[in-house]
Amino acid sequence: MRFVARPFVCGVLGRPDPERLARLRRVMPDLVTVHERPDVVLLASRELTPYRTDGGALAWAFGDRQPAEGVDWRTAAITADAAGLSDDGERAVLHAGAHGYLDIFHRRLGDATWFASTIDALLDLDPAPLDIDWDTWACTIVLTIPLAERTPFVGVARLLGATTLVLDHTTGAVADGRWDPPWSGLPAPRPGAGDPRMILEVMHSAVARHGDAPTVLPLSGGYDSRLLSILLRDARIPTTTMTTSKDDGRDDVGIAREVAAALGQAHTVVDPTGLTYAEAADESLTRMEYRAAQHLWSGAMARRIRADGVRVADAIALDTLFHNEHMPGKAILAPSGPEREAALFAALWRGGLRGKVLGAEAAGWLVETARRRWQARWAGFQDDPNGLILAVLSTRTTMGVGIMGQWLYGPEVSVVMPAIDADVVAASFTVDQLRKVDGTFYRELLAAADPEVAAIRSTRDPAQRGAVGERVKGGPAARAWLLEHTRSATTVPGLVHPRLIELLETGRVKGVTNPDGSPITPEHELKRRSTIAQSALGVGTLGAWLDRYGDRIGRLDPPWPVAPTATGAWSFASRLRRRSGSLVGRIRP
Repeated sequence: MRFVARPFVCGVLGRPDPERLARLRRVMPDLVTVHERPDVVLLASRELTPYRTDGGALAWAFGDRQPAEGVDWRTAAITADAAGLSDDGERAVLHAGAHGYLDIFHRRLGDATWFASTIDALLDLDPAPLDIDWDTWACTIVLTIPLAERTPFVGVARLLGATTLVLDHTTGAVADGRWDPPWSGLPAPRPGAGDPRMILEVMHSAVARHGDAPTVLPLSGGYDSRLLSILLRDARIPTTTMTTSKDDGRDDVGIAREVAAALGQAHTVVDPTGLTYAEAADESLTRMEYRAAQHLWSGAMARRIRADGVRVADAIALDTLFHNEHMPGKAILAPSGPEREAALFAALWRGGLRGKVLGAEAAGWLVETARRRWQARWAGFQDDPNGLILAVLSTRTTMGVGIMGQWLYGPEVSVVMPAIDADVVAASFTVDQLRKVDGTFYRELLAAADPEVAAIRSTRDPAQRGAVGERVKGGPAARAWLLEHTRSATTVPGLVHPRLIELLETGRVKGVTNPDGSPITPEHELKRRSTIAQSALGVGTLGAWLDRYGDRIGRLDPPWPVAPTATGAWSFASRLRRRSGSLVGRIRP
């Protein structure tokens, strides 16, 4: 991984231990000292130009988009979703963007708080064994994504959107902070409200703010990238569209060809078999630091985008804002907060854990913990008039889908995301949510943008549902990768269901029948096999993570009850093959 369009940053708030600071300086060759005082240090993989220098205040942004000159850090966080560091002589503020798409991780050691663009950069600052954060893994295994600020390691956290770490230069204290972005607390829309042409006007302005540089657009057969391709054409931005199979049985490639042809845009098809399943899985999970059990289908296309070096446009958040993705009508119409929370959790669970993948005690604990973590995040949005959208936007969209653009396309190329523009988010709240159900408003939006392109078939059409059949994710290569890493995960007592190992070894789904008791057909066995294999990806991700970091993990006692024969202290390092060598220096500039 090479930090080209986006810099690697790291540093410390508080008076640093000299030995730890020396370790941090060695985490990457040729780090540049951007800012240094006795109690704050900012290092980067290249020189950073401050966007604010007036009145003794200095401010730097960490992303690939420079905020307007002279603005305060909060304006930068809103207008560019910029994470960064601001220091006015009295306080140094380390902040996430208003949405928090750009990762900034931090770790408290001694009297100082250390921060970096990656988790890896913080691990070797202390030689003590690291502990596994089971709450985080519960979310990754059950829902395929993390939900909050915690990471796979206890004590290493991520700055969420609109949050800060603030160092008081006088006292030396570092405090957590949180603020409300401008879309918080906006009024709910009137029943039936929603003007497609007003939305398009706002979106055209958002696209224009990103300039007219040549752009690559990953184009699927759905609505989101189609709408963004229309907007890019209208803005006269030189655009090449790129498509690969999503391994879901739908005709993304064929539909994308039709859309690109109608818009007069160049179109490239990337063969997903350009990478083996193991190559795609290992590369994607390593780049994402094992924080999401998804996106493996995009491996070959992402590699191609990085190699081309052209900025990429990401249609992220359009489905959340205008299609109610993961917000079923049941959640919108629910009469109470707890019922809305339960309906949203069920929708987020869709596509997550299914079938006999986990042991019974482990499954119960992990599902309940994921639910508890979701309830904690929901509590921050339940009183907002647009809380349903904000809850999904801040979890599934930012921390699940968003990780793809930031780490599979970037940091080698710039990623532009027009839909997270503050004006676009606010405009989405003027549309009655019930009009968005089943894509009703989205189809109006597309028709207003370009009736001809809107009329082209879509993978969201019921007729385009994937045919039953073998999928790569349930095929022999995927099962072989999953088997290797699931066996590593069996080191955790009680975690893996024996039937999962049997399925991965043989490819056979046993003991599954139709509701009337009759055996399932071979076609449905294929579908069931793919479903269970996809559900097992969270376990396989945990196993791959353990394979990589096993020499740093101390104890691996599971938090769920285990059989007496499996109790006691489990030293993971003695049970799993180790990888030698320090984590320092693994990140290439």
